[in-house]
Amino acid sequence: MKETMNTTAIHEAGHAVAHVRHGLEVTVLSVRPDGEKMTAGHCRGPGVESVRCAEDAEVQILAYLAGYAALIAYGLDEESASRGAESDMEYVEQLLEDWCLGGGLNAWKERAVEFMSRPENVAAVALLAKELEHREHMVDELIEDLISYSDGEFTEDEWQRYLLIRQHRGLK
Repeated sequence: MKETMNTTAIHEAGHAVAHVRHGLEVTVLSVRPDGEKMTAGHCRGPGVESVRCAEDAEVQILAYLAGYAALIAYGLDEESASRGAESDMEYVEQLLEDWCLGGGLNAWKERAVEFMSRPENVAAVALLAKELEHREHMVDELIEDLISYSDGEFTEDEWQRYLLIRQHRGLK
């Protein structure tokens, strides 16, 4: 891996980046036993029940596979990246079957890895994962703004002012 980072944080950050890049709302929840590193996480966005057409299904598939794909982009092997992503894979297989989408799971995994390996997505995942190490949860607005900051849409001074304003308003 590029640097030692919590794989759960990378996985959940991958989901969050994919959601935001595809215009979906998202909240990331984390679980930390006794204040330790994040050991389990959950990315909450629109689920399979919100899929209304094949295009929605394709976006959801990429979002479900993004946690796995972010770990591959960070250098984990297939087995390690798949660990803990069983329910994500089940949802993908359900969507592939329900919407008669071709290619199979492996082809969609490759598409997700290509997407998450783009430099802008690797950078956004790294920033989000780092923030997740220090937060119990992150809501859509903060996730979007962190990605915008990662994309260079804010200067460092603007970002620091933004964080101070959030803190002043009692937002994390």
